[in-house]
Amino acid sequence: MSKNANYPVYNFSIIDGHFTDLIFNLNIERHSHLFWEIAVTLKGDYVNSFDSGDIPLKSCCLTIIRPSDVHFVKIKGTPAMYRDIYVSDEKMRQMANVIREGLYDELLNSPTPSVCVINKAHLDSIESTATKITNLRGVTPQSEMTVLHNCLISEALAAYAETKYYPGKQTPGWILDMLSKLNIRVSSKLDSPFSSLSELVERTGYSHGYICRKFKEYFGCTLIQYINRQKMAYSTTLLLNTDLSISDIAQTLGYSNQSNFINSFKKEYGTSPLNWRKNKLNSVLPSS
Repeated sequence: MSKNANYPVYNFSIIDGHFTDLIFNLNIERHSHLFWEIAVTLKGDYVNSFDSGDIPLKSCCLTIIRPSDVHFVKIKGTPAMYRDIYVSDEKMRQMANVIREGLYDELLNSPTPSVCVINKAHLDSIESTATKITNLRGVTPQSEMTVLHNCLISEALAAYAETKYYPGKQTPGWILDMLSKLNIRVSSKLDSPFSSLSELVERTGYSHGYICRKFKEYFGCTLIQYINRQKMAYSTTLLLNTDLSISDIAQTLGYSNQSNFINSFKKEYGTSPLNWRKNKLNSVLPSS
């Protein structure tokens, strides 16, 4: 933690490696942080007070707080409980642009923190994944916890995007269930969490064409595009947090050969997976 003249600035050490926390009825001092925070109100009401103004929050409100935002929390008369999700800037850039191209810049450059009221289905899905992370904390390998964290961020950002870009249009439950099965298939052997398209179609009971039309209607991209973006985001987690070879990562993600994975990665990030890994590891290793 560093100290501004008027308020503390928190880094990741303040959250002690946690991806998410449940906050209950707690007034929080004026501060900022070096990471993003997604706050989802579960019950009660409270005020998140920013330099740009007060934002009253109630159940089902989702607030996206940027690293530059200075704020504090004031609990009102009724008990309040909200879920905090912590996201590094790099991961927010990756995950936001998976959900919608340009979403990261939109969130970052908004004149005020972004707030919306999400539906109950999204709220329950977010809290279910967050609770799973909490229950598995300390007993599950970090690589698998990171996958769940990615899923949690995706669910929160998807809820925000749906509310903002498709107001009044609630995603059908079978699509949310399909995405849950797609995103959260984690095993102790680090198997790929991405189901094949044929598996997803079979699970829903709908035809391939119907699923593809409905998915694009609600998410603005094809199901294949969504899966590929998720694969690319997950590949960076494997590159940075495991010693798996490029060939093993390609196989883990379901690519038929290493070249296809490398070409997809270059298209998404402008460099090869090997160069990306070297550059990122060099940036986090202490200089001698």
